[in-house]
Amino acid sequence: MGFLADLLQRLKGGSSQSGPRPQVGFTTDDGQALWIYLECENCGEHIKLRLRKTSEIQRREGLDREEGPGEFFIRKTIIGSRCYRPLEAEIEFDRRYQVIASKVKNGRLIPRSEYKGEQ
Repeated sequence: MGFLADLLQRLKGGSSQSGPRPQVGFTTDDGQALWIYLECENCGEHIKLRLRKTSEIQRREGLDREEGPGEFFIRKTIIGSRCYRPLEAEIEFDRRYQVIASKVKNGRLIPRSEYKGEQ
């Protein structure tokens, strides 16, 4: 289906590469899973979250393709260990599992370089 979508896009006069650009440094890929990093806006806690590629990250298919720009996506509620305020994350990934769009209610997605793990 990706080939046909690219072909249709080219026939319409667009480029198949004209989608959102990846935001580098927001994920760490360990082969079977992705790690993402979040910060709670209430208490400032940094949270490292493992997302399994086989079950937690969903592929956009069928009617779902119109709902977002990514090849893959997650919708997840995350609760840290300090203040227990839920972070509601919606993150879009490209084919290489790089972040291309994100919304995090009660927090924000942070790059790996900003993550300060709790000891």
